[in-house]
Amino acid sequence: MWKRLHRLSDGRVMLELRRPRHDGVRAVAFTPSQFLRRLASLVPPPRSHQTRYFGVFAPRSALRAKLVPRPEQEQSAEAKAPAKTIEPRERRLPWADLLKRVFGDDVLQCPCGGRRRVVAIIAAPKKAQEILAELKIAAAPLRIARARPPPHQESFDLPRDDGGVDAQYPDGP
Repeated sequence: MWKRLHRLSDGRVMLELRRPRHDGVRAVAFTPSQFLRRLASLVPPPRSHQTRYFGVFAPRSALRAKLVPRPEQEQSAEAKAPAKTIEPRERRLPWADLLKRVFGDDVLQCPCGGRRRVVAIIAAPKKAQEILAELKIAAAPLRIARARPPPHQESFDLPRDDGGVDAQYPDGP
C-alpha cells in the first residue's frame, strides 16, 4: 500500500487504487486531515473483539444450536473418546475473588494468619438484626450526622501599597 501512497506538491495525499473504479477513477486525493480521519476509522476500538459472527453463527441465531454443539453434547462425546477432560468455568467469580482482583485486598485473610470462610449470607434485615441481638452486637444502624455548611471565609481587601507578600514569609531563598 505504501508504494501507492504519494504526497502531492500542494500538500494533499494521493492514494492510487489497486484497480480502477467502475467510473474509471484510478487515484483519490485527500487533504492530510481527511486522509488521517479515513485511516483512523479503520483502527478498531480498544478491547473490542476482532472476530464477529453473523448469520447462523451469530450468538442469538435460532439455528445456532443445531450447528454448534452444547456443553452436554461435548461432554458425552469426550466420554466416548479418551481425552483429557476440561473443567467447566464458573459463570461468576465469588465476591472475595472480585475484591482481591480489583483492589488487591484479600478479605478472607485473617490477621491471625488463617483463612476465613463464609458461613452464611443473610439478606433479610430483620433476620440479621435478630442474629446480632442474640450475639449481643449493636444492630441499630449508625446515626448519620447532619450535613454542615462550608466553612465561613472572611473577605478582606488588601491595602493598595501591599504587593501580596507577607514580610514574615517572603518568597524566594
